[in-house]
Amino acid sequence: EIMILKADGKVGIGTTAPAGLLHLRVSSGALNTYYDGDGDKILWFRTASGTAQSEWKVDAAKTWITTRGTLPLKFGTNDTLALTIDGSSQAATFSQNVTVSGNLTVSGTTTTVDTQNLLVNDPLIVLARNQTGTPTLDAGIIIERGDSNNAAIYWDESEDRFGFTTTSETGSTAGNIALTDY
Repeated sequence: EIMILKADGKVGIGTTAPAGLLHLRVSSGALNTYYDGDGDKILWFRTASGTAQSEWKVDAAKTWITTRGTLPLKFGTNDTLALTIDGSSQAATFSQNVTVSGNLTVSGTTTTVDTQNLLVNDPLIVLARNQTGTPTLDAGIIIERGDSNNAAIYWDESEDRFGFTTTSETGSTAGNIALTDY
């Protein structure tokens, strides 16, 4: 049979056992759309072997686009990949420019910016923003100098003054800067 209409209203094309309202099956994979028990609307694609599956799911509160297993989720236009979400770690990789028109909040312990030039429009930069109570943290700018000691412009909390110095500090500590000399 090429097409079947079941008594429960499910239509199968290329299958006699439709799993959803419309189930299309071809030799290279499957396309299925159905309502799950919660009233969610789901459209899913699956390889012929059933080992890879992608779903588009819409419910009253959100729209999900997911893959099953460890397959990456990839987005792009005109055969140009722009975003890949790793199926194992959920890490996102943008391969094109990203523009954020609203606020951007980054929550983590390290933020790395690999850029040639950093342009900041704001005239103030706040360092040690989470310092509370009696201040104990040195704060400043470390300048990487390769095989030589790094240079630093910083506020020395223990001396209560600004310092201009060389240091072995790499910016990996939060607290007292190790001085080479003033």
